[in-house]
Formats: sequence, C-alpha cells, structure tokens
Amino acid sequence: MGLRPVPRRFASVVRLHLANPFTIVVTPRPALGIIFVANLVIWLLGRADTPTDAETVANVSRSLQDDGASRWTSGDLMVVAIQAMRHLRIATHLIRRRATPRA
Repeated sequence: MGLRPVPRRFASVVRLHLANPFTIVVTPRPALGIIFVANLVIWLLGRADTPTDAETVANVSRSLQDDGASRWTSGDLMVVAIQAMRHLRIATHLIRRRATPRA
C-alpha cells in the first residue's frame, strides 16, 4: 500500500475537520486560556519584582515578548492534529475491514 496523492490526503484532512468542527474550534480554547493566564501571572510577578528604571523595563519587556508559550501551544496542537490523522487512518482501516465480506 503506497502513499496516497497529496490532494486526496488534503481532502481527508478537510473532511476530518468539517466532520466535527467542535474539536478544532472549541477544544483548544481552554488550553489557550490556561496558558494565557499562566503567562500573565508570570509577567505580573516579573513586573512586580523589577526595578522601574526605563532600561530595565525595556529589557524585561523585550525578554517577555517571546517566552516560548506560543511555540509550545502550536507544537501541542500539531501533536493533536497528527494524532487525529492517525486515528482517522485506523478508523478508516477498521471500517474497510468490516465492509469486506468474510469467507
């Protein structure tokens, strides 16, 4: 069994997302909310413990602009998408197996 052409794989992904948009639109929001609140708390703690001179404030602001949370979130969502595709492949295989008559 070889690889399917890219348009067919792309169509499978689109069908998967349209079949249950709740998992794509609603499910990631609590994780993003928790990550945002955690980052906000860390940022507020950092601001409370930092001197108020302009140079230090600029350094802290610059260092907090890219704290890795956005990369972690996109990485986590990528893992979820890969798992969804794997489960779609397994489910498709099981459906085809049931559909074939047994001798």
